[in-house]
Amino acid sequence: MAAISLRGIEKRYGDVVIVKGLDLEIKDGEFVVLVGPSGCGKSTTLRMIAGLETISAGELCIDGQRVNDVAPGDRDLAMVFQSYALYPHMSVRENIAFGLVVRKVKKAEINQRVDDAAEMLKLSGLLHRKPKDLSGGQRQRVAMARAVVRRPRAFLFDEPLSNLDAKLRMEVRAEIAALRRRFSTTTVYVTHDQVEAMTLADRVVVLNDGVAQQVGTPLEVYRRPANRFVATFLGTPTMNVVDKALLKVAVPGNALHVGVRPHDVQARKETAGALVAMRVEHIERLGQESFVFGRVGEERFGAVVDEDALGVLEHGSEVGLFSRADRLSFFNDKGLRIDA
Repeated sequence: MAAISLRGIEKRYGDVVIVKGLDLEIKDGEFVVLVGPSGCGKSTTLRMIAGLETISAGELCIDGQRVNDVAPGDRDLAMVFQSYALYPHMSVRENIAFGLVVRKVKKAEINQRVDDAAEMLKLSGLLHRKPKDLSGGQRQRVAMARAVVRRPRAFLFDEPLSNLDAKLRMEVRAEIAALRRRFSTTTVYVTHDQVEAMTLADRVVVLNDGVAQQVGTPLEVYRRPANRFVATFLGTPTMNVVDKALLKVAVPGNALHVGVRPHDVQARKETAGALVAMRVEHIERLGQESFVFGRVGEERFGAVVDEDALGVLEHGSEVGLFSRADRLSFFNDKGLRIDA
């Protein structure tokens, strides 16, 4: 396993700066997820850790050793790509074993490692097949098995589930979590999927425009977003953020906006004592829970709606929005969080 340290890391392409002075300490055995919108620099950061992208400025250390100029093959890191990157002419067994063969590991040990990884990832009955004969989920398992048999210092995952359908994503996500429990290997995982970030990570790094907006546990970044970007990026539906004057709530003196997550807002038929009244524009019935959406001022606003109110709501009807005071977030004129 390995501790990974990024100190002032930058990546530039000419005058364009993709990653801007990133500082991050990843502990030995920690599972860190880099999450953010497309183009935020998360995959570029991962590729710099892997050695597949040169570092324009800053220092990258693994277990205290500076590795900026160390070749990818000498960093002892295993990377799983979005595109699987399997050899089409090789069998599943040969694909999984390839890295060990190159490193001239003894044949008996290769066979044992491949068999162990195949059993763990439900590939034992597929070892004779070629990649073209596998489903997307099976191909991704092969890519993961190829990384596992290496027994590397760290795993690097670059959006490994983005090509899978929802059911397969859930299954493979569970297998990644199981791998983590079994090996406790340092892992850096890139995704744009918030569910992956929230369910897999020890800590989440929220990136935007090449800058780390917040680093914390999944619950910390969800409950106490550092700024408006984090507040409105994480969560489905995203956090409601409105002008303080629109809500009947006490706010800190320098706060301009109030945020609250739709799951923390209850829409009811009565309006007395509510944060604000809202006229219904749209209802989403999702089975387990339902949401009602409308506008507060110029901002779209969402809330959970209970079953009693759901039956009588329709487009244009009015609801009261209620929330606990400790679920509110406050932001200043620069979009930074203010503690009440």
